[in-house]
Amino acid sequence: MNTYDVHVQAETIIDEIGSLQLFYQMIEKLSNTKHVKFTNRLDEADTLAWSFRFRGHEFSLEYNIFNGLFLINKSTNQKAATELAYQLKTN
Repeated sequence: MNTYDVHVQAETIIDEIGSLQLFYQMIEKLSNTKHVKFTNRLDEADTLAWSFRFRGHEFSLEYNIFNGLFLINKSTNQKAATELAYQLKTN
């Protein structure tokens, strides 16, 4: 019998029509108020994706010109993802 290691990435939409300016505002907010350090940055013509750790969990803030701005939860802790998404949306 084979054992499979399944990793599910949950996506939380921050803003469906988010702009590049909003993406950089969120990056600045994460850096200044949450004190996160970005571990990986993908900057392409139509997509930006910056990975980071928050409270020991891995996330990626992503912007795409077609899909807007969203938060990818790369961990299994949905509570931390929900809290972070709420803080990004409201503050």
